[in-house]
Amino acid sequence: MQRFRWIALQGSSRGFLPPLLLFVFLITTSGIPALAADVSAACSSPVARVVSIQGSIELLRAGQNDWSRVTRLDTPLCEGDRLRTGALSRAALFIQPETLVRVDQNTSISVSQSAEETRVEFTQEDIVAASATAHTCGAGYFITRFPRKFKVNTPHLSAAVEGTEFLVAMRCESTELSVFEGKVLAASAGVNVFPSQSVVSGQTLTVGGTEPPAIKLQLKPADAVQWTLYYPPITPAGVVPAEDCRVVAQDNRVSCLIARAEQLLRAGRVEEAQANIGDALAAAPYSSDAKALSSIISLVGNEKAEALRLAKEAVEATANSAPAWLALSYAQQADFNLEASRTSAQRAMELTPSSALALARVAELQLSLGWIREAEKTAQQAVAANPSESRAHMILGFVHLAQINVKEARADFGRAI
Repeated sequence: MQRFRWIALQGSSRGFLPPLLLFVFLITTSGIPALAADVSAACSSPVARVVSIQGSIELLRAGQNDWSRVTRLDTPLCEGDRLRTGALSRAALFIQPETLVRVDQNTSISVSQSAEETRVEFTQEDIVAASATAHTCGAGYFITRFPRKFKVNTPHLSAAVEGTEFLVAMRCESTELSVFEGKVLAASAGVNVFPSQSVVSGQTLTVGGTEPPAIKLQLKPADAVQWTLYYPPITPAGVVPAEDCRVVAQDNRVSCLIARAEQLLRAGRVEEAQANIGDALAAAPYSSDAKALSSIISLVGNEKAEALRLAKEAVEATANSAPAWLALSYAQQADFNLEASRTSAQRAMELTPSSALALARVAELQLSLGWIREAEKTAQQAVAANPSESRAHMILGFVHLAQINVKEARADFGRAI
């Protein structure tokens, strides 16, 4: 399992390691049994397992007619099974022997294996196209470096892989194949006939639509996989804004746009979130919350100086804004200023003493500074303040891991999930 440890970390190199995926990485490499599956296996040798869940994930067993909701980690996928994700949902699959696949929203896939190769199939008939945004019909981000034949099929192309890191993204009428490391051989599929061609690191091949297949260079490769990244929350979960803030009363429109942007960021939908933030800033140019969210986006995009600037502007705009201080805390941490980061988080907690999110952030930084007892106390306060706040349980889990209390940590992570 040591090589899987390396693969998991490699997949996080473009941003913060998602805490849920980090939990999966920990239990996988430590030999601890994963959480029990809620969808019973129909085979003795699964071809893949679900190792991360966010939102609505469903599974259709081979030979069955009804989809079942997946709510537990380690749910197995068998030969002939199909998995699909709903809107604002994400999942991750671990395919033996050492392949990690992150599955975007609105995606329907199946996995099959033989002695010769592993095959992942994308389908469209179960997809609900919620909008005209890119990748409406799904996407998969693959990290596979094991010397075994690996193939990905979509209605527009077939991709043969020899160990690489790449993205397959469908726009319903076409498919994009982007390679970040290694080489992929793309071949014809369906009605799309074109000569087989190699796609190498830094290139994207688009097949389908009205234009002939074309390869182009990736100017900003990380932009293609922003949906896989983790964006630290700065407002409590549970707020369900209107899907269209234009129907909301003028006085509440900016707060609706901010809440909607945060909801989208939690699901990795950064482009849609930025559109809502832009609308909020157009209506309220000095919006502290809008600048705070922009700071988080810049931070995850590795634009640390811009993140710090925006966070400072957010605090200057509204000095009693807890989200602004939380954003500043994250920006200062990225600048390796842990004491200042803790002070900012402490300020957010003082402004909202009953906020589980602010308490969890303080506990997180106390743990980073090695104050394990203080971190445990603060994390327990966070859990008590709001038992439904996932992040509070998650931080308490990491505190218990630091104490080598694996049993309690596993229970904490289970509650977080």
